[in-house]
Amino acid sequence: MSSMLLLSLLPLLPRQAIDLDGPTIPPPSGSVSNFDSPPNGNHIAIPIIILCAVISAISYSIRIYAKYVMKKVNTSDYLAVIAFPLYWVYIYYSYRLSETSGYLVHEWDIRLKDISAFSYICWLATLLYLWIIALVKCAIMLEWTRIFAPEGTNTYLSWSWYATGAAISLLSTIIFIMDLVNCTPFSGNWDVLVAGRHCRFSVPAFGLASSIVNLTLEIIPLVLVQKVIWGLHMSWKKKLGWLRCKYRQIILRNPILRLK
Repeated sequence: MSSMLLLSLLPLLPRQAIDLDGPTIPPPSGSVSNFDSPPNGNHIAIPIIILCAVISAISYSIRIYAKYVMKKVNTSDYLAVIAFPLYWVYIYYSYRLSETSGYLVHEWDIRLKDISAFSYICWLATLLYLWIIALVKCAIMLEWTRIFAPEGTNTYLSWSWYATGAAISLLSTIIFIMDLVNCTPFSGNWDVLVAGRHCRFSVPAFGLASSIVNLTLEIIPLVLVQKVIWGLHMSWKKKLGWLRCKYRQIILRNPILRLK
């Protein structure tokens, strides 16, 4: 029986039949639950979080300084101004997750009574991620339009990027709403023990589907811009370098590819 199925059955059991101090799921044969000091991946996650925070802060500062010197601000810059504070809230919750059960912890090493605190932070971080990634992607689409399809040229490119940005915004809004209304009562979105909990769809399956759609929306504009890139008056090495840069951006923004 899968762990998700086991957790979904908990609200149906009498409260006194649930061992809150026991593991979230039974440990596999030959394993013993370790609640006090479970092995985790905090030593990997925390340095990565700090590194990402430092790099993004430096990059954003350079961007702001460049805009100050040039005294020219575009719509994409306003989107970045909105996204950056949300990003720091996301960083905060990413760090907070290490103070719960931690990263990369087996479910049988987490007490059942502690899983809700862990899930609550994950749920909040997911909601923040949806808005951050939508703002960043739309900013990139607008920036590409400004660079590769200035007003009066390459109309098909500009409209395709506008359409992609609109699709990204719509998708993020839909997923955001579905994350809010998935479970009843409302606290059931993160608390598997709440009485009468009922969820309308499987979170892992929905997450996989949304990742695939997001990946598709990443690839479309990259394909559309090929004609412009290969028509630029630069060496083929520089063109390949630009493509590698865009590919890395796609990998970093799509967890489904990072897992692979």
